[in-house]
Amino acid sequence: MRVDEAGWLEINASGLPPVVKIPSVRSTLLEEKRPLGMVWHWTGGHSRNSIYARALAEEIRTYNAQKDRAASWHVLIAKDGTIFQSLPLNVGSWHCGRPGRIGGKPTMTDGKWDASAWTGKLYANINRVTLGVELCNAGQLKKVDGKFYCWPFWPDDHSSGPDPELEIEAERAVMVNGQWYDDFPQAQCSAAQRVLTAAVIAFKWTREVSQYGHIHFDPSRKEDPGPVWLDSRLPTMLDSVFGAG
Repeated sequence: MRVDEAGWLEINASGLPPVVKIPSVRSTLLEEKRPLGMVWHWTGGHSRNSIYARALAEEIRTYNAQKDRAASWHVLIAKDGTIFQSLPLNVGSWHCGRPGRIGGKPTMTDGKWDASAWTGKLYANINRVTLGVELCNAGQLKKVDGKFYCWPFWPDDHSSGPDPELEIEAERAVMVNGQWYDDFPQAQCSAAQRVLTAAVIAFKWTREVSQYGHIHFDPSRKEDPGPVWLDSRLPTMLDSVFGAG
């Protein structure tokens, strides 16, 4: 997989996951000549298959400021490894919209992530210097009577127990520090590694700028992509791309 001159991912070998282009109007200009790093996110929702992922990509094709949430991303990766690209990698997307430093490894201040504290150049809006990658993942799960449910867990009135539409297959659940989370299957991890590798080659990134999560820039409101990704899946991927470190 490679990044072509127009910023789109291109399959250049057999056996790679498909890339489905569903262009979006929700973009912004980059502040630098190239993107300087990647920010990982989870989508939330039941995230069952590529149909769900495609629906999310279709949803951001257009934008109506009167009714739509101002959000977009460059790439969305389904559970089965299908890659949906909404924007070329030479523009910005609306994936975070927070200030932060780009260039160093995320660090904490007084036990909390502080995107103004680590090394690197400080930017007023990291949307204008980073790529946003969404991973289809339900995030935090609740276990009720042996079954797992994703947010918002219950119907609005909470009158009838967990919402059966939000049930997640038990084999997807993994516990971290006493909390259940949705896992990331191998097909999804492999596709994410190929996307990252293509970006690293195209933009000459370091390991440090390849490992940012939404939580690092907005810790008071966001947890994604969660500890399963940040503490387990992503470090393994980074070791494969950059070597153990």
